[in-house]
Amino acid sequence: MAFASVLSEVSAELAARVRDGFVLPRLRSFPGLPGYQRQPWGEGWALVGDASYHRDPLSARGISDALRDAELLARAIIEGIDGGLEHSLETYRVLRNRLSDHMFSATDAIASYEWNLDTIPVLVRSLAAAQADEMTFLSELETTSQALASVDSR
Repeated sequence: MAFASVLSEVSAELAARVRDGFVLPRLRSFPGLPGYQRQPWGEGWALVGDASYHRDPLSARGISDALRDAELLARAIIEGIDGGLEHSLETYRVLRNRLSDHMFSATDAIASYEWNLDTIPVLVRSLAAAQADEMTFLSELETTSQALASVDSR
């Protein structure tokens, strides 16, 4: 059984305790559902964070995604308020998807349980790289004070 094999590699002592205990006939697990993103806006409404997608919760990114999306959505609304709101909201959707795609693929791969002890480090590094890419993008956004300063200097 794969579980016993992995457990033995992680902790021989714990594996021995499990072998001596009562084992259910079949170990059950949930390999998750593939992630997907919903349309995050429409006439009179917009969604942020996990209201606008499904992703396995193993990445523990729900509040981070909600805050990121709220920032991007607010910027899109401000940019499009004087006309072109639909274009700005579509840009928000495209940007949200671009920032999320790598995270979705890494999370889906881990949640699938179709990995072993040799491949999981690569998947975890991929998840970390997706988070780092997102943080780099967000850290390079113009701050509110920078935006106000540029308006004042006109």
